[in-house]
Amino acid sequence: MTSKPWSSSTKRLVVVGIVLSLGLAIIRFSQALAPLVVAVIIAYVLNLPVSWMARRTRIPRKLIAVVVYIAFYIVLALIPAALTPILIQQIRRIDLDMLAINEQLTRFIAQPLVVFNLSVDLSNAATQVSRALADMLSPFATGAIGVLFGIAEGVIWAIFIFVVGLYLLLDADKIGDWFDGLAPPDYRHEVTLLRREIGAIWNSFFVGQLILCTVMGVTVGGAMAILGIRSAFILGLVAAIAELVPNIGHTVSAVIGVAVAFLEGSYLPVSNLWFAVIVALVYIAIAQVDINFFIPRIIGRRMHLSPAVVIVGLIVGASVGGVLGLLLAAPTLASLRVLGSYTHRRLLDLEPYILIDGKQPAPPPSPGIEPETERAAPSEVPSREAVGPALKSSPTETTGSGR
Repeated sequence: MTSKPWSSSTKRLVVVGIVLSLGLAIIRFSQALAPLVVAVIIAYVLNLPVSWMARRTRIPRKLIAVVVYIAFYIVLALIPAALTPILIQQIRRIDLDMLAINEQLTRFIAQPLVVFNLSVDLSNAATQVSRALADMLSPFATGAIGVLFGIAEGVIWAIFIFVVGLYLLLDADKIGDWFDGLAPPDYRHEVTLLRREIGAIWNSFFVGQLILCTVMGVTVGGAMAILGIRSAFILGLVAAIAELVPNIGHTVSAVIGVAVAFLEGSYLPVSNLWFAVIVALVYIAIAQVDINFFIPRIIGRRMHLSPAVVIVGLIVGASVGGVLGLLLAAPTLASLRVLGSYTHRRLLDLEPYILIDGKQPAPPPSPGIEPETERAAPSEVPSREAVGPALKSSPTETTGSGR
């Protein structure tokens, strides 16, 4: 005896209940959302080399996943150990005359600032800023116990990320098929296309950002070393990290580089001010090459977004998810663009409903028919044996014909 199927209203209530339950779960366990997202990102990025090696070798995929995962964490632990001595050496090379800088700041603050016959006393503003900084830093001086609890909490979340990321990587090949299987059969092909298009966006973002960060770090660091800045390695590292934030990263990196150039100076026979101008022009040239040459060729057109949309997305992402939301704002916006385009074309019945990189996708294969035999050759003529059964099965057509 088969049970009665759910009615349309019951199905709607179930879907609404599931969506509300997921929303409440996200709000209730929001503290675990950021570590979970980090674990998903690590598993997603490592799945690319794991899948590549699994297709080209006979080694079991799970063994490859475990080896790659452990190797990733070993490299992640060795990077700070290798960079720390270099950073310390670079910091020691920064030969700033702090006494002279302090005297210049004191002399600047002591003089009132006159704007349109309005005098502003900077000394009072400096006093208020120093008091505000003291109030902000005072909890850090007395919060040793809180620091210990924070370290313990960080260790727990690190273990959580490690375990969850490993299990996601081991089952990454099954998660996509499971997700496609959730869709109704009539829409399964569209869901597969959407998942692949969004997956291509995130692949382009992660792989492209890794290449872009390396290229920009080497380019900026090398250019600053040629110009004679002693902390060129630090500026290259700052440029590589700032490359993760689109549109704003170039400005942040340039401001830091120009400030260091103005304070340090160079071997060039120019003043610090003119040297800072030269460094600013070099940063502008590198940014233009990055925007017009590197980004279109490395990331491609899948991440093409308006600068205004990206800036708004960065602000919203930073306010919602902090640093993680800031870094993932661009691919999230690109994914929402794909979903929005699909929804818009579906609502207006504009075929094709899904555009793959701005182009019409290939039609889905017919079920049970091989692609090679789906379409007969134009010159192929059916045999008499193949036509005979068809004629016998339609007596009305044969008897109704007067010929």
